[in-house]
Formats: sequence, C-alpha cells, structure tokens
Amino acid sequence: MRKERRIFFLLVTAAVSGMVLAGIPESAANLELFHVDRFDVEGGRHLSSEEVRSIAALPTGATIWDSTDPVAERIQSHPLVQDVRVRRRIPSTLRVELREREPVGLVAGQVLMPVDGEGNVLPLDPADLRLDLPLLAPGADREEDDSDEPVPTRVALLASELVRIGDLDPHFAAQLSEIRAGPDGGVILSLTDPRVDLTYNPPLRPGRLREGLLVLADALERTEDAAPTALDLRFGDQVVVRFTKSTGN
Repeated sequence: MRKERRIFFLLVTAAVSGMVLAGIPESAANLELFHVDRFDVEGGRHLSSEEVRSIAALPTGATIWDSTDPVAERIQSHPLVQDVRVRRRIPSTLRVELREREPVGLVAGQVLMPVDGEGNVLPLDPADLRLDLPLLAPGADREEDDSDEPVPTRVALLASELVRIGDLDPHFAAQLSEIRAGPDGGVILSLTDPRVDLTYNPPLRPGRLREGLLVLADALERTEDAAPTALDLRFGDQVVVRFTKSTGN
C-alpha cells in the first residue's frame, strides 16, 4: 500500500511539474488544491513564524502560483530581516527562508539601542534579550573624538570594526566593553580585563592585533609598580604603551 501511495504521489508531482513547464491554465492554477494552506518559516530567531506571516500579508485565496516577489519584498522591508527567499512547495506550501540581522553592539540614546554589523538600529529590547554587548560611542562628546563624519557613518564604522574583531579573535572581542571614535579618524577599544584602551587606525589587521596583544602581555609580566593602561597601534610597526603608577599601601 505504501509503495502504491508513493507511486501515486510521484505521478501527481510529475503531472503538476509538467503543468508548470507548459504553463498552468488560470482555471487549474486557481484550484483549491493550490491555495496556500501552509506557511513554513526557517531561520527566524527574533521573529516568530506568526510575525513573519503577518508581515507577508498573504491575500485571501492566495495560491502558490501567485508571484512570490511581493511577499518577499514585504518581509524584506522589516528592519530585522537581512535577506529572505520564498520558495513554493507543491501543492500548497510557501517556504520562507530568513537571514536575520544580528546585534553586535549597543548605542546609547534615550535608551540603549542594538545595532547590527552595518550600524542599522534593530527593534530589539536589550533587557528582554539580556544582551551583553560592547557600547558604541560615535558622538563628539569626548575630547579625543575630533571626527567630522556624521554620527550614522561613525556608528557604521564602529559596528563593522566589531564584526572584524569578532572574526579575528573571538576571545579578545568578548573582553571589549566599549568602542569609540578616536583622534584623526582612529578607533579606541576599551578592554575589561586588563583595563586597557587600545587605539588604532581602522581597519584593524590580524597581524597588527597580534603585535599589540604580544606587547600587552609582555608589559603585564614585566611591570610591578606600574600597570599598562593604553596601547597605541597607529605608528607604523611600533606599539606605544602608556603606564600608570600602582597605588599600593
């Protein structure tokens, strides 16, 4: 019986595929068999399947032969969606494959706002998601920030640097508490352990990061009465280290 049902299903699929290739007559395309009665969503992390279906706004009586472009465009317009593909599955299923934008840092405004790797603000609540991400400080409210770039441009730069650093060294990236605009277009990273500021000219290259971390490790081992508080990687192949005297009893 199973074999017969499988053969029947294959025959029906082949027949429908033939109709697709030949061009389905309108009367056949509107058969109830082809009305969308299942809407599958894959790749959604922050958006639920119900939310995606609501955004898709399928009209009443929609069939899988209707153009999927308007559906994809409506879903793509959501600020959390980076990429979307809508596929048909005969006889009555639409399958939505999502790639969502992921938060990489937080920008301080009236509230903390998550941003993705391109600097786009995401409609997510950091408190609900318990996001433990570095703070992005793109504004000219610090003495060392002399950039005349618009704030959104600086947010995009800082966010892209966070992505780059996460790809280069995830362990190092996990120690970052803040990334901010520095002097002359530079970038300043604040580490939590050890508490050190690292200044560089973007983009941060793998070899340059390794050099800086080796010098920092050496400085931590060699000094007893002073602690390194800042590294500067902006000067060719040099790494400049600044120290602060320890205040022991």
